[in-house]
Amino acid sequence: METLIQSEMRKVDVELSPEMLSKCVAIAANHDIKPAKLAGIWEAHSMNNNYDSHGLTEANFTSFRGAVLQSVKKSGSNKKKIAVTPASTSASKRSAGAAVVSRPAMTKRTNSVYNSPDGKRAKIGTDSSSQLDQIANGNTNIASPTATVKRERSSGSSVVTPSGVGTTSTRASTGTARPGSSSAIGYDQRKNAGSTVITYNPQNLSPKSKMVNIGNERLCTITQPFSQHLTKTVRHMTDRPRHVHLNNHLQSQVQELIEVLNIPMQLTEEEEHDNHQGKNQGQENETVKKDSNNSHQWPPYEHVGVPRQSLQTNVGRICNAAHVGKLNTTTIVLEGTKQGSNGSRIELDVSTLEQKNNASFSLFPGQIVAVSGYNCSGRRMVVERLVEGALPMPKNNEEENVNNNNNNVSIGLQTVKTSKAELTRMQYSQETNCQNGKPITVFAAAGPYTTNRDLTYQPLTDLLEVVMDAKPDVVLLMGPFLDMRQELVKENDGEHLTVEYEDGIKAHVSYEQFFMVKIAMELEGLFEDEPDLKTQFVIVPSLDDAIAEPVYPQPPLEDAIPNGGKIMKFFPDTEDTPYGALGLNKIERAGDRKIPKNPTDRRIHLVSNPSTIQINEVSFGFTSTDTFMHLSTESINHKLPPGTRLIRLAEHAVKQQSYYPIYPPPSGAGKEINLDVTQRDAYTMPVQPDVLVLPSRLTPLATDIVNGDTIAVNPGLLVKGATGGTYAIMEIHPMKKEQMEKASAVENGLLRHNVKDRVRVEVRRI
Repeated sequence: METLIQSEMRKVDVELSPEMLSKCVAIAANHDIKPAKLAGIWEAHSMNNNYDSHGLTEANFTSFRGAVLQSVKKSGSNKKKIAVTPASTSASKRSAGAAVVSRPAMTKRTNSVYNSPDGKRAKIGTDSSSQLDQIANGNTNIASPTATVKRERSSGSSVVTPSGVGTTSTRASTGTARPGSSSAIGYDQRKNAGSTVITYNPQNLSPKSKMVNIGNERLCTITQPFSQHLTKTVRHMTDRPRHVHLNNHLQSQVQELIEVLNIPMQLTEEEEHDNHQGKNQGQENETVKKDSNNSHQWPPYEHVGVPRQSLQTNVGRICNAAHVGKLNTTTIVLEGTKQGSNGSRIELDVSTLEQKNNASFSLFPGQIVAVSGYNCSGRRMVVERLVEGALPMPKNNEEENVNNNNNNVSIGLQTVKTSKAELTRMQYSQETNCQNGKPITVFAAAGPYTTNRDLTYQPLTDLLEVVMDAKPDVVLLMGPFLDMRQELVKENDGEHLTVEYEDGIKAHVSYEQFFMVKIAMELEGLFEDEPDLKTQFVIVPSLDDAIAEPVYPQPPLEDAIPNGGKIMKFFPDTEDTPYGALGLNKIERAGDRKIPKNPTDRRIHLVSNPSTIQINEVSFGFTSTDTFMHLSTESINHKLPPGTRLIRLAEHAVKQQSYYPIYPPPSGAGKEINLDVTQRDAYTMPVQPDVLVLPSRLTPLATDIVNGDTIAVNPGLLVKGATGGTYAIMEIHPMKKEQMEKASAVENGLLRHNVKDRVRVEVRRI
């Protein structure tokens, strides 16, 4: 037992002392806990309480023991809930003994169109022939991921309705719960549905009245003016030299940091010799002199690995010397550029920083930083000052106007600015796609959209009911939509989803067709019920999506077979739905509407992951990848002010000018990511977004960061395991006319958007 526990704890970067090991053995034996589970409890507990850098000690063992006891108590209650009697013989013949969970009737929505030439009854789920064999042998805890779908002819078309005990909903049901499992009712019995988790409202703005939503005119336009994000699939299975792209990025960031921080260059040997001989007496190195009197002045810049007896400044990339395991204060190294430093690496000794009362830092692999200190040997620097990236360099109006007129890019990550005339038109004009003095509402939700034990997609249905009632201007839907980590899909190795007709014929359904039934048809139903609905949907893929490219960055979702799929002869499942089609074009045509020629007039906007868009003047940046979680597990922190850890993580993305600044990406279950560094430009932030949406399983967040120029929002996940999660509602009010006049007089041209002063954010439970 001792060996197993020590081995498992080492996997989470913890080396147990003999005393702590004996205590862990005792608690594992007393409560019948496996070593792997014990290590997992510690990993979660240490991350939540920021114990990562301390390990398991006497000081934190008591709280760890409490976490273990709480986990044991929780698992014990779950076992009581899922204990069931064996299924009857008749029940085992009916969809492998699965119970179909009834769903409440839709209030304002009717049947969605499903063009079908027949009226067959079908089951859509996963192929479960192997599970039937297990149930026949007495195992009643095997999932039955099939559910019935009834297709009925109605006026030349047919509709999809779920079939099951007590079911009255008109939507398709493509999955059922595990027999004897409480997970299916876990979502239905969730507490505090619709309650507010957090609110960000610095100006105490009043909630948007529902009366504002009366009328079907659009109040905003969605544009994608930033060209570096992916627009189509790229080849990634090629042997391109990654080191070239990594070095090019490092070189550009080093140069930018030098300019933004105004770091002086090191004197040449001739200049140093002249100073030493006294030829420039009275004009000694002003840079060094200022450094001794001004804490804001940086010492001269030097390439990484060059020894100096005086203070010097290095700029480079943080790396982990251990290569395996988490970064810690003893394994921090700084890597220089190939051109200046030949890729040299030096150790960073941060012990001096740790001793300073007002010094705090947060570091992770791949981070570009500037450090100053002493490096007398050329191999190790004693760090006295550290900056974790750069903010935009302040420029006076004259320089800024010159840059804008010459179409030059300012140094550092810049915010988007808009002219007074354009702001007035967007926010106060009565023209189409203008706000007419009204606020715009943006919903943000991230998948998964169904619980981990069924394929009913009830949470998505509930979210769309909220959309139908509130009629927001924009809904940001981030994947995964068909989650490859979903248990019913994972247990079948993601091989098949099947349709079973009443006559017993089974047909395989592609992932794209499953997406069409569960996502596209739900959205289509909204616009069938209300063709003039003004809400626009922005759809973002995920790395866990079965229908998307599995490499980051990702292009927008598209049909597996271009141009709407293909009708495949002899395949009954493609008679009414072309093979390889996602069915999104049907949404544009719902309600007898013609597909608009102008992309900004569409109901559905397919964008890449990550992506930066503009809703009217406000820039939104987002990625469906859990950047928060990856940064949290890979970073080390020192003396962060209480309650600022998530804020610091969000600022990392902006300061590093990247939606995914970590390199190499973390390893471990749930954190795998295929990162294509040759496409780094596609996940680089083109501007500092006004609103940065980073969905994560961590605690929901809504706050301003980076001097108040960006609002960071973590809407959470719509579903957490077997129960409901959260989503975000953002209301952005027009800028007051008097503030616009005042800002115009001061800034002399393009105006900052000042979203902080006119936004209201709520994170609610589904």
